[in-house]
Formats: sequence, structure tokens, C-alpha cells
Amino acid sequence: MGKITFKLYFATALLILWPAFADAQSLKDLESHLAKSFDKMAEYFRLSREERTEPGKTAAYMDSLSGASEQLRSYLLETLPKTTGSLTENIQAPESMWVVTSPDKKLREWAWDTKTGGSMPEIIMLLEYQTPHGLAVTDPHDTTQEGNTPDWFDTIYTVHSKSGHTYYLPIISSQYSTKDVGSRIEAYEIVGDKLNTTVNLFRTPKKELHSIAINYDYFSNYSDALSRERFRIKLSPDAQILTIPVVVGDSVTAGTLKYIFDGERYVFKETVK
Repeated sequence: MGKITFKLYFATALLILWPAFADAQSLKDLESHLAKSFDKMAEYFRLSREERTEPGKTAAYMDSLSGASEQLRSYLLETLPKTTGSLTENIQAPESMWVVTSPDKKLREWAWDTKTGGSMPEIIMLLEYQTPHGLAVTDPHDTTQEGNTPDWFDTIYTVHSKSGHTYYLPIISSQYSTKDVGSRIEAYEIVGDKLNTTVNLFRTPKKELHSIAINYDYFSNYSDALSRERFRIKLSPDAQILTIPVVVGDSVTAGTLKYIFDGERYVFKETVK
């Protein structure tokens, strides 16, 4: 009787676990799919440029280009949660893809320029994160609601509050035109199975905010000598001091707004000129 019970239990376990094995993806499968998808998008983009003298063909290739990005978006939404290591391991991603991961490897951004925009790019951004019940992926700019975004993550910081919360602080770049750009910091928290992207972590003299942003002329802030922008939103290495450049008109100045983490919030401290 014991042997029969064991066999029935084992068979039941196989029936329960088999779908997970059947649907599971490897990192190599993921990396191969990414490479093929980006090769396809690059080819559609090239053909759309070559056929500019024939509007009909150009439009067809642009539709194919957009469709290829949407197919990749759907693939990642479905596949990432089933791919072991997709959140924690190093990924051999195409050069034109942003894959940015938090220090604790519990939040990762996957983003790429669809090449369907003009001087303001159309970027698809997906956020993968760890929940108590496994991996989850969300599109914070779902095309059925807001469309794509001109944003991408530069880096993700983390800070731990005295009350036991872990907050994720992405530094985000935005491009609105050839010269008009933006930078901002936002505050996220993983709460159960959800990713809260509107945590009011920044306290100004008048109100609490879930993000702080600046918009400016890129060329006024770029240094040829440094080969980079002069002034950017910064967090200290221990994530305790946040500095926001002061923008006058559309030019970034050397002045900063200084915020100090008090253990629960970033609280405005002073303006440094």
C-alpha cells in the first residue's frame, strides 16, 4: 500500500511540475532571442531608410519595425518570469539595449529605442522585480494607456529606512528633442507582488514628492573637455546625500539643492551656490 501511495504521489508531482519545466527558458535562449530580435529591427530600420524615395515601402518597413519591438515586448513580459537568472545574472544583451540592475539584484530595467521616433525617441521600458512568490515584470508605460516613453535608466540606487523598508532610486534620463533633455530621480518599493513606482520619499519645504526632475538644454551642460555633462543629479556612495542641480532658464548651473536622508525620507536641507 505504501509503494502504491508513493507512486501516485510521485506521478501527481510530475503532473504539477511538468508545465513549469516545459515552459522554462534558459539564459542562452533569452540571449539568442534578443540578438535575433535586434538584428531584425536593425534590418527593418535600414530598409526603411533606403526606401525613403518610396513612401509606401518606407511605411511598410516602419510598421514592421514597430511590430518587431511589440513582439519583443510581449516575449519579455511572458518569458522573463520563467527564466532562471534573468534578474540576477549578467546578460549578454545587444549594445543598444539598456539592462540596468539594482545592487541587491531585485529590480532590473530592460529598455530599448524602437527607432520609430524622431529626435524624441520611442523607448519601450520593462521593469522586472523579485516578489515573495517569484519574478514579475511590468510595463510602466503600457502602450494601451500612455504609449512608450523617451526615458531610460542610468543607474539604480537602494536605500534602507530605519523602519525596515527598502527603496529603489533610479536615476532616469529623458530626451525630448535634439537639445531638450531631462533628468530625474524616482522612488520605488516592492510591496508584496506589486511594484510601487510613486513612493513619496522626497520632502521639500512645502510638500512630499515621489520624483524630482530637471529639464534643460543638453548642449549648455555638455563639456568637451570632460566628454560628458558637467552637472547631474547625484547620490552619495552611501545614498545618504542627494544633490539636484539648479536650472535657470534652460541652463544647468553649478548650484545644487541638497537633500539629506533622515532614515525615512530625503529632506531638503539647503541650497548650495
